[in-house]
Amino acid sequence: MRRQVIISILLLLLPCLALPAREPGTASFRFGIEWGSCSTLYTAMHQNYTVEDGYRVDENHAGGTFIGNAQMLANVGVNITPHIALAAYSGLTGISKDFRVVPLTLRGTYFFKDMHCDGMLCYLDGGVGLKCKNLSDICTLLSAGTGYHLALSRAVSLEFLACVRLTLDRPDIMDPDTGKAIPAENIRVNNARYGALNFSVALSF
Repeated sequence: MRRQVIISILLLLLPCLALPAREPGTASFRFGIEWGSCSTLYTAMHQNYTVEDGYRVDENHAGGTFIGNAQMLANVGVNITPHIALAAYSGLTGISKDFRVVPLTLRGTYFFKDMHCDGMLCYLDGGVGLKCKNLSDICTLLSAGTGYHLALSRAVSLEFLACVRLTLDRPDIMDPDTGKAIPAENIRVNNARYGALNFSVALSF
């Protein structure tokens, strides 16, 4: 598991370090911070396992929820063209109740106008989340978003963002009788999905 985390970090950082400057007057590297709210609106879970006493449990439920959380992110990346930027993100974000992660994601952003002008943008973001309760345990994070880009100067911008985020996880399963963790060999299905709507403000340099 630790090897997977290290490989993920290297894959996220490699594109940001390898690409050279493209055009005179266009910043090669970009840095930024982002903060905002995370509202989990949908939760689905299916778990099928055998407890220590030998009987099988099958739990399958899905439905609307509302669990409010927050996020704070920092990023480093590159401006590939005046319309396209690529950046690696990390920080702290909430997924559900008592479920927070350190995200390691890669985001590709497209600016409908030149990034040095005001205008709309859209982006795709994906990677892993290191669970705060156990950093060796990870989940998958996928996001698609849009927003408005304000060019405060040629080097500084302010962005108002909204995105839909999907989190895929395999949570620990506890034996309802003993309180002990169910061993992996006794688990047939263990899938959890969380859908969230996030709003944030970003400052880029």
